[in-house]
Amino acid sequence: MHRILIEWFHRDRQVPAGSGPPKNPEPIESAIDGLRPFMRTMQVQLDFREVMLTGEAAQGTDMVKVNGKEVERRIDAADLTGALVDAVLKESARFARWGCGCGPEDMSR
Repeated sequence: MHRILIEWFHRDRQVPAGSGPPKNPEPIESAIDGLRPFMRTMQVQLDFREVMLTGEAAQGTDMVKVNGKEVERRIDAADLTGALVDAVLKESARFARWGCGCGPEDMSR
């Protein structure tokens, strides 16, 4: 079975008053939950990992990555769910193209 890792990098959810809305993983988790049954039929497991940014890393904006590739710069973007679904489907197509879940550089080993 192939695996796709979806990571949500964010600052502390406890945002000070006046700093904007609190952070919420719900749109990401909902998209993943919706994709899981379909991806299982393709022998792909979706894993979700939440990473809280601290120190200098917390100065940047929140982001979502699929297998290390950035999907959307702002977590509260209206089209985050669509962008996440597209990224997961593109990543799973890579598995089908190579047959083994590896990239062209791995095929020469």
